[in-house]
Amino acid sequence: MRSASLSKSLISLRITRRTSGLVASWSLQAAFSISRFNSRKVRVAGSAPIVQVASGGVSVWALASNGNPYVLKGKSFALANNISLSQIAVGGGNASQADEVWALNSSGSIYRAHKSGTSWVFSQVAGFLDGIVVGPGYQDTCHPR
Repeated sequence: MRSASLSKSLISLRITRRTSGLVASWSLQAAFSISRFNSRKVRVAGSAPIVQVASGGVSVWALASNGNPYVLKGKSFALANNISLSQIAVGGGNASQADEVWALNSSGSIYRAHKSGTSWVFSQVAGFLDGIVVGPGYQDTCHPR
């Protein structure tokens, strides 16, 4: 286990978009303090090299170099499905609801994962995206599922 301290750090992100000769810029800055960072090694079924890790409120997912999605079960990553993906995003889970899992393939096709029995199914959703992110999610009378 490794520990590190960061304090009064600043992250700055500047996005510039050019459309029909016009330039629009957005700037985001956030100051944060992290007192401790913990990491640990976990096993991956089949020793697949991991290229992306995404965590939600209640689950952790990873993509192997071949695009296969893995989900953390106990102390190791288990293959969730044989689909080939290029990005995975997880979020919205808490004590009363499971995380939402969304993904993209290399063509930008959108997939939403759901559990069917003991296996995970990735169903294609209409449209194409360059990137995908899942927010914290809510389950209440104002934000029904």
